[in-house]
Amino acid sequence: MEEAKERMEKKEKNKIRRNLGHSYKNHKGIEVTARELGPPCTCKNKCREKLGEKELDIFKSFWDLGDYDKQNIYLYSCMEAIPKKRSYPKKTKKQVSSRHISIEYFVKLNGENVRLCKKEFLSVHGLQHSKKRIEILYKKMSNEGSITPKKDKRGKHKNRPNRTPAENLQSARDHINAIPKYTSHYSRKKNPGKVYINHDLNISKLYKDYYIDWCKERDLVHVSEDRYRRIFCTEYNIGFKLPKSDTCKTCDMLKIKIEDPGATTEEIKSDKIKLELHQRRAEAMQQSLKRETEYAKISGDTYVITFDLQQALPVPNLTVGPAFYLRKAWVYNLGIHDCVTGQGYMYMWPENVAKRGSDEIASILYKHFREHSIKGNKKLIVYTDNCGGQNKNWSIICLWQQLVVDGWFDSVEHRFLVVGHTHLPCDRDFALIEKYKKGMRQVYEPNDWYQAVQKAKRTNPFVVNVIKQEDIISFKDLLTQIQKKNVLDDKGKLNFSHVSHFKFCHEDPNKMYVKHAINEEFRSVTIKKRGIRHSISLRLKDLKRKYYQLLPLNNKKVSNLSELLKYIPPIYIDFYREIGACIVVTNPTTSEQNGVEDLDARSSEEENDNEDDE
Repeated sequence: MEEAKERMEKKEKNKIRRNLGHSYKNHKGIEVTARELGPPCTCKNKCREKLGEKELDIFKSFWDLGDYDKQNIYLYSCMEAIPKKRSYPKKTKKQVSSRHISIEYFVKLNGENVRLCKKEFLSVHGLQHSKKRIEILYKKMSNEGSITPKKDKRGKHKNRPNRTPAENLQSARDHINAIPKYTSHYSRKKNPGKVYINHDLNISKLYKDYYIDWCKERDLVHVSEDRYRRIFCTEYNIGFKLPKSDTCKTCDMLKIKIEDPGATTEEIKSDKIKLELHQRRAEAMQQSLKRETEYAKISGDTYVITFDLQQALPVPNLTVGPAFYLRKAWVYNLGIHDCVTGQGYMYMWPENVAKRGSDEIASILYKHFREHSIKGNKKLIVYTDNCGGQNKNWSIICLWQQLVVDGWFDSVEHRFLVVGHTHLPCDRDFALIEKYKKGMRQVYEPNDWYQAVQKAKRTNPFVVNVIKQEDIISFKDLLTQIQKKNVLDDKGKLNFSHVSHFKFCHEDPNKMYVKHAINEEFRSVTIKKRGIRHSISLRLKDLKRKYYQLLPLNNKKVSNLSELLKYIPPIYIDFYREIGACIVVTNPTTSEQNGVEDLDARSSEEENDNEDDE
């Protein structure tokens, strides 16, 4: 669809350039040279000399009109039909000549008409290769006898015996209007009217799998696929790239209230203001990310990153029918994007190695800082979404505090994008992986996913790190050293789930500075417990491993995986035997009894953190 719109835009641009006399590409893609002043005539009247070196002005003023109809009106005004003075019957087989008039050509100079021969008239207007244009005007003058030429109707006439009936065209429009659509909050500024359809569909699928049956159910005559595609591309601004999770519940709720016929004028006005403020806050955070990234590239002392979990990747991923209904093991992927260099880092592990909670995220971030020599930067700025279980929690807060205590950074600032408007560079990285994933037919073991992620980006490929259990540390002991307060030092309320900024400074690491909105000043809260001396407090290097053995999978999942072994080549079976060897049979949870699994690698952004984080 996007390609079709681009072609139409290029066609329109070429039409404009052609009417201005500039070079352009025709429908075959061949470059057509720009219009040029033609050579002077060789007639006895020496027409070019009559122009007094004004021929270039005439040429330029004609093509500056930039409109085919306006140019025709001008040419028409420069032509005068007079009765023919003579004919030469010997030069034609006809007994009577069909020509009744002659055409005289003029240009206006200093308010007077200067007569030119036909060749000079064509040359001075750059039409020496377009004689047919003058001939068509001549025919209109002789046949119609009108004062001005009619508008150009090439391609616009109604004489189309094979035209698709209007009611058939309307059936296509009605079907497109009936398709569920979603709005994007990230492309609103560049393309405010654009909406999106489920990204698993395309125009061909809509036509073949839905539209034809839709018409049959209603006894309607369907249009051709080409006509359906043209209506879709030219009359609508629809894309296929947005998943449903991209919608913002606040925006959707306020829009419904605004469009409610029963709402009063005051209610509509109030909701419009709320919607505008909400969208401004979201845009302000996105602009903040751009500004900090540009500043970091110039200053060299600031490290800006974003991180997020990708949707879980299934193992195995098979094309056989039975695999669709059976449980799979999962591979998790935490993406960290260096906004300064544009480098993406992917930390991946199977679900029997570790979970995907706050300790895992904090441990991987610490591993990233240790292995990529970040120490020495004065300032760390982190942007994430508001997912409480993974990004906004006390384990992550302990990590930021320890980084400034140990001198990794002078300050650490963690900023959260507005819920529903959390498009991050990590999401673009994950989109490349999803695109590459579509071309993969079979995945037999986690290593297949690791290799796929490495190949997903050709230029500046992702750095893939496979997480081991010894990489995951427990922040439980560090949590005993801090107070989880809900009151600020100035006695104001700390609403943990609504905080938009966390900040820690090396000068006073026992204080956490917070903002509830981007335009507020930072306010402090002392989080270190009384009675714990700085000299004897724990450090990151003192923390213990979280896991000492592989994690058990539920017995029903193991049973399903064993059923899939017959579809997996023998060289990969050891991985599944390893999973089965460490299984401890447990009572399945209610969700597992119902065959329901959490396919999304991240919890909802709107949910609050666990009770300890409140």
